[in-house]
Amino acid sequence: MIISTIEELRLYSPSNAIDNFESVIGFLDSSEHDTLKEKLGNELYNSLVEYYSKMKMSSIDDFISYVVSGEKLNPYATLLKLSQKIVTYDALKRYIDMQTVSANGSGVNVSSADDYKPADMQRIAAYKKGCNTEMHTAINCLLQQLEEWTKASTPVNDEQTVNLSDEQEEIDEIVEMWRKSRYFFMSTKLLIPTAVVLNDYSYKFYENRERFIQMLPDLNYIQEDIIMLIFGSEFIEYLVDVALGGTTEKNHCYIIHHLRKIMAKHCEYRQLKTSDQRYEASYNEAVKITERLVSWLQAHQEQLPEPLKGKFVTSPLYVVSSVEPKTKKFSNNSDGSKMFVTPYLK
Repeated sequence: MIISTIEELRLYSPSNAIDNFESVIGFLDSSEHDTLKEKLGNELYNSLVEYYSKMKMSSIDDFISYVVSGEKLNPYATLLKLSQKIVTYDALKRYIDMQTVSANGSGVNVSSADDYKPADMQRIAAYKKGCNTEMHTAINCLLQQLEEWTKASTPVNDEQTVNLSDEQEEIDEIVEMWRKSRYFFMSTKLLIPTAVVLNDYSYKFYENRERFIQMLPDLNYIQEDIIMLIFGSEFIEYLVDVALGGTTEKNHCYIIHHLRKIMAKHCEYRQLKTSDQRYEASYNEAVKITERLVSWLQAHQEQLPEPLKGKFVTSPLYVVSSVEPKTKKFSNNSDGSKMFVTPYLK
C-alpha cells in the first residue's frame, strides 16, 4: 500500500474526521488495485509501492512536511503524492456508503455520531459527487505529469554514455515502466494519437487524458472500419506515420487535418445521446467533411507529392485516367516514311 497513516489522508482531505486508520485500510487497498494500478501499469505500480515501503521506514514525516510546505519533490515522491490523492478520494467515496450503515448481530442500523448532526441523503450524495470529481481531476493530473515526463525523457543508445542527473534517471526509469501501461498517453497507430491532439478537434474535451484512453476503442473502430474503408488502409497507414513524425508539407497537413476532423466528429456522434441536439449535427458534419476531402483528393490526385501519390493509387478513391494517349495518324508518302501504300485499283 502507498498510504499508511491518518496524517497522509488529511494531506488531501483535511476535513475528514477518521481516527481509526484500520477502518479504511480495506477501502484504500481496493482503490489502489481497482483504480490506481491500471493507470500506472503493474510494473510502475509495484515500483512505487517498493519506493513507499523504503520511505515509510525512515522519512514518511519528512515527506508529509515537504508536501505541506510546498517544497519541490523528486520524481518518485511527486508520483507518490499524485497517486495518494487519487487513492484517498476514491477510498472516501467507497467508505461513505458503508460508513452510514452499521451491520451487526442484531441487524442493520444507520450510523451517526453524538457530536455531529447526522447527514441526510442529499448531503451524502453531494459528498460522494465531490469525492468523485476530485478523484478524476487527480487522475488527469497524474496522467498529465507522466506525459510531461515522457516528453522530457532521455532515450540513451546502448553505445552512448550520458551523464544524467539523479532526477533525470528517475524520470527515465518511471517513463520506461509507464510505457507498458494501458494508460500510456500516445497511441502510435492512430491519426489522433493523444488527448492534446483530440482537444483541437473535439467539443468540450478539455484535454481529459483519462477520457481519451476510454475513447480509444471508438477511435480505433472509426479509423479502421470507416476511414480506412473509404480512403484505403495503405494510404491512411502512411499518413499516420507522417503525422507522428511531424510534417510541414501543405498537402500532408491539409489531408491529416481533415481526416482528424472526420474522426473527431464520428467519435463525438458515438459519444452523444440521441436526445442531444448535436447528435445528428455531428454525424452530418462528418459526412460533409468526408465528401469535401474525397472531392479534393480526386481533383488533385495527379498533383500529390511522392510517395503520397503512390499510396493514393492503392485507394478505392483513385480515379484511373480514361483519356487515351494521342498517336500520330499515318500519312502516305510523308517525309521519313519507310512504307508507301499504292491505291487499290479495280
